[in-house]
Amino acid sequence: MSYANANLDSLVFHHPATDIPKLAMKSFRKVAKRLSEIFDVSSANVMDINTRQKNGAIFVKMLALWDESGIDVILDEDYLLRVLYCVLNPNTFSDDDWDNLTYRLLPIRSTYRVSLVQGFSFALLDMHLNRFITLPWNYSWPFGAALAGAKLDIQRGVLFNDNDLPELFRQVRSVYDEDNPHYADYGYYQRSRTVSVATKLLTALGWQDIAEANYEDLEAVYRMGLDERVVTIRPSYLLKLLENIYGNHRLRWAGGSLLRQRDRCSARRKGATGGGGDSWAFGRRDP
Repeated sequence: MSYANANLDSLVFHHPATDIPKLAMKSFRKVAKRLSEIFDVSSANVMDINTRQKNGAIFVKMLALWDESGIDVILDEDYLLRVLYCVLNPNTFSDDDWDNLTYRLLPIRSTYRVSLVQGFSFALLDMHLNRFITLPWNYSWPFGAALAGAKLDIQRGVLFNDNDLPELFRQVRSVYDEDNPHYADYGYYQRSRTVSVATKLLTALGWQDIAEANYEDLEAVYRMGLDERVVTIRPSYLLKLLENIYGNHRLRWAGGSLLRQRDRCSARRKGATGGGGDSWAFGRRDP
């Protein structure tokens, strides 16, 4: 089964539409619980959260208001797509968006927006890691999402630790760990580019374990427009990174190595067009 998301700014759902609201609420409550722990929020003081006190836990207050009101909150596909839009476009998070996403129970405050968007972002990421959805390329992981060795703003808290992440994400997001031998020779630019580009690619590909890596997914994700919009990204970048971490012997399974899959895809394209060209050529700019 492929979990790839060949869209720049939409979601791919992996469960029936009728199951999505329950699964989404599970992730929302998980994030709220972790935020409550970080900001020392309890049922006794959750309603005291305001612009001056525990502002970072406003996501927790939103869920508490939902529970107190007894309204029927439905976190369906349309709702989650609106959440994604606001996460991807926080500067255009309108009052109407606010009302729709909070069910009109949370007062509109400009100082709440950053914290609320961060809570939504973590909820989407939790859904992705549990394979309820696959997030798109345009999604950027929020602060506090397990970046081993990095100096994070402690006040933001860390909602996901290294142990919470699947194998592939643990590897690429440990780029700042000075004890990781795979990145010993990396400079600052290589480290920052690796953690941003590799994380985005793995997120859109939906891969969590090295056994899931396949060239067809990589080609599909690359063809969505990365060759036109982000000229510094090449499919070889991720493959070389994985080879550096796992070695060629780990990049083989029943379907063959990634490199053999690449060559088969290239051969099919050449046969269909009667032309030649480099086997990495997903788009015009690929070397």
